[in-house]
Amino acid sequence: MPELTVLMTAYNSEGTIRSSIRSILRQTLTDFELLVVDDGSRDGTAGVVSGIGDRRVRLVRLPENLGVCGASNAGLAEAKAPLIARMDSDDWSLPGRLEAQWRFFRENPGVDVVGTAVITLDEIRGEEYVRTHPKDHGDIRAALALYIPFSHSGVAYRRDAIRGIGGYSEAWDGVEDLELWIRAAGAGLRFANLPEPLHVYRISMATSRFHPTHPHFRRNLRHTALNLRAIRDLRLPKWRYVLALMRTIYPLLPVTVRRQVRRTRLGTSERLLTPAERQSVRELIRACDA
Repeated sequence: MPELTVLMTAYNSEGTIRSSIRSILRQTLTDFELLVVDDGSRDGTAGVVSGIGDRRVRLVRLPENLGVCGASNAGLAEAKAPLIARMDSDDWSLPGRLEAQWRFFRENPGVDVVGTAVITLDEIRGEEYVRTHPKDHGDIRAALALYIPFSHSGVAYRRDAIRGIGGYSEAWDGVEDLELWIRAAGAGLRFANLPEPLHVYRISMATSRFHPTHPHFRRNLRHTALNLRAIRDLRLPKWRYVLALMRTIYPLLPVTVRRQVRRTRLGTSERLLTPAERQSVRELIRACDA
């Protein structure tokens, strides 16, 4: 049995998935399986995955498109390892990511979910920055009232803990990760975030949920509904209701104001990449795209 399962769901991802997979195959931790769930793709996604030629890559093809939640739950059922690291089919993981999370779980047996800081390549805003989330369980739990305190594509968790609370809820497709973490917090699961940026996340019009002209804009309202639920169910301070409701107007604010809000939110921070980080990311992407 491998030490860890990397769970990647994919739908019509033939243009990006090879590069994402190569970033996993370059990891310093080598004892893993990469489980790719092809969610009924209509393009050449399955062919790209099948052509990788690495025994650690395992492809599961769904006969129809189930959506992110359905595909994720199928992956949860198929995963062989007790630890699962999530990965999107258009992102990259830095070489030390899996080993850092695996070691953290070994050294902290009471923690169920661990994320990392994330390097964000924002194609909409034309920005590149490092976002650091709160590190401690209490601060992460409180942050659920306002935003998602994990980058889902860079998170890892104990398989049986997430199975035990029912996995991903299809009723909340589109904001499924926030709903999962709220339910996990209510069930007593413990959270942590590593301060090192070990994951590269790409934001494009295809993935943004906050751009006012994007069809996903309405999901921001569902996000707010979940923030309000977190305050109620987790018995967080009632003053957080005000901040949660303000989220509904966030996409309508000027770009400069939104940037300031992002960089001053409670418990999270953003900074520009250092020259060394920018060079490292460029080299990683070039190597994975080659």
